[in-house]
Amino acid sequence: RKAMCYAVMADETADISGKEQLSIGLRFFDQNQEVIREEFVGFQVIEKQDAETIANTIDSSIISFNLMPENCIGFGFDGCSTMAGKENGVQAILRRKYKKAFFFHCSSHRLNLVVNDLNKVSEIRNTIATVKDTINFFRESPSRKQFAPNISKMCETRWSEKHKAIERFEKHFIEVVKSLDLLSTTGNNATRKSAYQLHSAITKSSFIVSFIVIAKYSAFLTPVVNILQKKSIDMV
Repeated sequence: RKAMCYAVMADETADISGKEQLSIGLRFFDQNQEVIREEFVGFQVIEKQDAETIANTIDSSIISFNLMPENCIGFGFDGCSTMAGKENGVQAILRRKYKKAFFFHCSSHRLNLVVNDLNKVSEIRNTIATVKDTINFFRESPSRKQFAPNISKMCETRWSEKHKAIERFEKHFIEVVKSLDLLSTTGNNATRKSAYQLHSAITKSSFIVSFIVIAKYSAFLTPVVNILQKKSIDMV
């Protein structure tokens, strides 16, 4: 409240039960410490995912914090039509009241959209799907997990965590291949079938080449993503 101005960041997310919630954060300049701060201020349950409901939820949250509308200078959301729509998106609805606020499309989200376009290439898309299937094959069963304990689940939302999963899969690739080969002959019928299919898939030259490409661009992009997610970076 002491800050001369503030910006609001919000994103939709689902909790473990599948209930949709809106996470809300504030960005402001702390005059005492002379630093830009980002503070998570809470989750708000949203009954509907339309622009008007989300905009009203954000507006109600701002009011509950006793913040002045004229001091709001920005909104930071992702670029989906519900949030970023020029005429009837959340940002457009809010800016009718918050006259000084500009809308900023999250830079990290924009980069993620570029990566998603790259993943539309069939070879890349199929390789990522195979990696996910292989990881899930080991992780969904405690008895199989012991054969490849060092690989981790691929996160769908956080790029840094997704990169860690790719990095670990690359590092322990030979271990994974050997484990699949073993399980294709020693497991039960379902395990043998799945292990054989996955072993055949990840030992194809097309998979190996595509995975090397994925690992390379993942390693290049991770430092950029980490910079874009720093609190100290400008919202633009």
